[in-house]
Amino acid sequence: MTVVAVNLNALQDGAQIPLVPGDILRITVDFTYRVAAPITVILWAALGTGLLRSDMETFQELTLDTAIISKDIEEIIDINIPVEGEENGVYWLQVEIRDYDASDHIDDAVVISGMPTDIWDTMAAIMPLMLMMMLMNMIMPMMQPTE
Repeated sequence: MTVVAVNLNALQDGAQIPLVPGDILRITVDFTYRVAAPITVILWAALGTGLLRSDMETFQELTLDTAIISKDIEEIIDINIPVEGEENGVYWLQVEIRDYDASDHIDDAVVISGMPTDIWDTMAAIMPLMLMMMLMNMIMPMMQPTE
């Protein structure tokens, strides 16, 4: 298990993070807030592809203290990369501070490789080729000239 630490600002500048199964993506989130009274918000982070969110997501509660003038804060949130069950490929990263209306969505932020493939997916991919070969094997004897 390797912890890969990255600042959200570096990802916004176009960096890509390579990960393998079992890694932990540790994201440092810097933001500025202003609230009249202490509130509890949810810091949420997730990975996904296309329009779909994967099961790789996490959240934690944060308490924002009263800040009449803008206050900077830095928080860390971890996303665990499972050892199986996800696809190899390029993922987007989304980090939100829910109930405070702050969000960042970064396309092509994470590249996951080395994920084991599911045997059923492999079989489904080669099934059409196997069926075609079986059909050809049945047809070929019929194509022989008769004497």
